[in-house]
Amino acid sequence: MTNLRMRLRAETREEHALIDDLYGQHDLSGREGLAVFLRAQALALSWCLSALPYAMADRARNLNGMICAIADDLAGLGAPAQTDRRSPPARFELEPLGLIYVVAGSRLGARLLVRDVLRSEDATVRTATRFLTCPEGDALWRDVLEELSEWSGSQDEEERIIAAARAGFGWFAIAHQDTHRTLPQHDKHYRIA
Repeated sequence: MTNLRMRLRAETREEHALIDDLYGQHDLSGREGLAVFLRAQALALSWCLSALPYAMADRARNLNGMICAIADDLAGLGAPAQTDRRSPPARFELEPLGLIYVVAGSRLGARLLVRDVLRSEDATVRTATRFLTCPEGDALWRDVLEELSEWSGSQDEEERIIAAARAGFGWFAIAHQDTHRTLPQHDKHYRIA
């Protein structure tokens, strides 16, 4: 494992754990839990996509493929798509490698999560695995691993990449909160209704 990859892993451990906790709240073997998970993912991925520079067209195509897979899964579930396409919570220049590290690294977790979906008693849920198994995500992870293995940048660049990864994890957290807030049980849980 390269030094930058080790640093990314170590220095974003808390952010990663928060995302695991937030997204782990949902039962992916049920339609509602899977739909909420997918809508939040779509929102965060759309923000990451909008932050990529034009020169990263291949990675943008991979992200688009992942977002399209989510739309197909939601349609198959009969669930509304994520319609909130507002801008990312913070608009500042981010090192793309940090954002892509977060997105691509999630593919490892997807391999575990797809098992929950496939264990569902609901046949419709069991077919909604396009996003969790999409080849575009695997291609993104391979590209990130290659880039990290060849990494020879400066300490300052590494700091910016780690900051971008933290921002990416933050976007996934905000996307989850925004999506979760739209659920009827959110108001009951927080005694708003």
